[in-house]
Amino acid sequence: MNAQESSKAQEQAEAAFVPTLLAVVGSVAGTLVTVALDKSPTVKLIGAALGAAIPPLIATAGKFSRLRLFGGIVAAVVALVLTYVGFSVPETALGMVNTFPVPPGVNPANDPTTTPTTSKPTTTGGKFGHCEGQLCIDVQPKQVRCTGDQCDSEVVVTSGGKTLLKIGLIEFRGNIAERFSQTGNCEKEDLVKLQACSITVHIEPGEGGTAQMRIHQNLKGPASIVSLEADTWMTTPPTTTPGLPLPGLHLVRRTAVFGRSWWPDQRRRRPDPLRDSPKQRCG
Repeated sequence: MNAQESSKAQEQAEAAFVPTLLAVVGSVAGTLVTVALDKSPTVKLIGAALGAAIPPLIATAGKFSRLRLFGGIVAAVVALVLTYVGFSVPETALGMVNTFPVPPGVNPANDPTTTPTTSKPTTTGGKFGHCEGQLCIDVQPKQVRCTGDQCDSEVVVTSGGKTLLKIGLIEFRGNIAERFSQTGNCEKEDLVKLQACSITVHIEPGEGGTAQMRIHQNLKGPASIVSLEADTWMTTPPTTTPGLPLPGLHLVRRTAVFGRSWWPDQRRRRPDPLRDSPKQRCG
């Protein structure tokens, strides 16, 4: 009897091994799919759970009919735990952003408010700028005022996610958009997490008005917008002393005396068409 029970237990263990292994594979596959789709940590955990649950459930109705439903649930849970630990422990040890949700404070890399190497990101409502999964961007300030050629402050763009942030073209729109230009190191730049770049906005002289600076990036949403407001300013024209000629303009006075034309500092008589004509000499 003991031999039969032992043989039966061995058969059950062998029958449970393959579904458990398939559950682990399915859990990892579900995780990798959600990672490729750049989903949030919670969605990735759900994907891992679904991937772990499907193979054991299939196995209960297939070849391994002796595996009860309870055993399938246990296999799915074990696979999910192995997947969670296999991802979370190395990522936390290496200081990487965790794939799955972890308790707050366990891994500082998950905190988007961590001080970056180039610029301190600004958070709103506890969240970093604007995020789509692990792709985040923060643009500060949101509004810039221009009172002269160079606007009052630089615009700083910071990446806050695990996914590489790709900055595209930077354009201006609005009723005075043609007068704006920008310099800096942001356009067509790739930023890793917590890396930042800056934009300096310039404006040509003219009447005041408003415009928008649109920063295109690889998020699915619209471009990041900075509102621009410019005051009226003009370049100062050169001043001249009354009564004096303008620079580069020389006045020459010619004096006519008794039919002769004389130029200052010129002693030689200039030919006079009326006086020196042949008819006048013959008469």
